[in-house]
Amino acid sequence: MRRRVLADTNILISAFLFPGSVPDRALQHILTRDHLVLTEWILNEFARVLARNWPNRADAGRAFLEAIDHDLAAPTETALRISDPGDQPILEAAIGGSVDILVTGDKRFFSLGLHRPRILSAREFLELPPTVT
Repeated sequence: MRRRVLADTNILISAFLFPGSVPDRALQHILTRDHLVLTEWILNEFARVLARNWPNRADAGRAFLEAIDHDLAAPTETALRISDPGDQPILEAAIGGSVDILVTGDKRFFSLGLHRPRILSAREFLELPPTVT
């Protein structure tokens, strides 16, 4: 059974900017072994970050995202709070979108102690056997 895996914006940005990097390899594994889940918020944040920091790469970034097969998860309000309110939409989408794994480089997610979704770094995700959730 394919796992539903939400990739945080930082994973997508790193995968886009650094082909062959650990985040890029994690994204490729998600796309070939699992099912990628994103949110409108992540897609918009990706575009904002590229436009602000790498404006000459914005068009290529849009094409990168358009080429990725993914489902969109809608956030569902939850009583659980993360220390950075800016990360709340990702947490709510991970919970509301019934994802199995959230792959992120943001250390604030790791302190939440969630069992579902599992919170993993890109490296930890790559170390999982293909069917372990």
